[in-house]
Amino acid sequence: MRKRYLLLVLAVVFGLTLLAVERYTTELVTAATQVVSLEPDYYGKQLRHRHYDALGQLQQTLQADGSSHIPAFSETRLDKPVIITQTAPQQTWRVSAESGRIQDANSQVELRNQVEIRSLAETGQTNDTLSIETSQLLYQPELATASTTKQVTIRNGNSITHATGMTLDIKRQHLDLQEHVSTRYVQ
Repeated sequence: MRKRYLLLVLAVVFGLTLLAVERYTTELVTAATQVVSLEPDYYGKQLRHRHYDALGQLQQTLQADGSSHIPAFSETRLDKPVIITQTAPQQTWRVSAESGRIQDANSQVELRNQVEIRSLAETGQTNDTLSIETSQLLYQPELATASTTKQVTIRNGNSITHATGMTLDIKRQHLDLQEHVSTRYVQ
């Protein structure tokens, strides 16, 4: 009878040991899986994406030195993105930054670090170009609008303007400065 109890006790101890080992290894595998899911599921180098209108005219080009998609955050991260937009009267705008990201749910491009918007004059024209600099910008490609709540510096010819927050409608070529606007003209 004692042997049966001893055998039963050993079976219970063995079963509890197996449960403890299973729980421990499950926790390790779960933690390792979470770390792996933060890794990109694909990379890209020298990205170039072109968007055309219904008539086949080039509207926008998105370029980046590199890109990586992070499924855990549902976003694509961009290295040195450049967006070039052409408007109806043949005006070209260049938006660039050190880094950017695009959420999977929409096509908005969030640009960060050394963001610059520059109007590019056509070849042969002598007009001054407009340059806008900021630290962060939200660009909406469908609307061709750029906005920020951060400090902006605008250079146009001999004038320098500082403001906090702005919205630029590239198609209409309309710039709205939000607050703390100061302009200095140097001759």
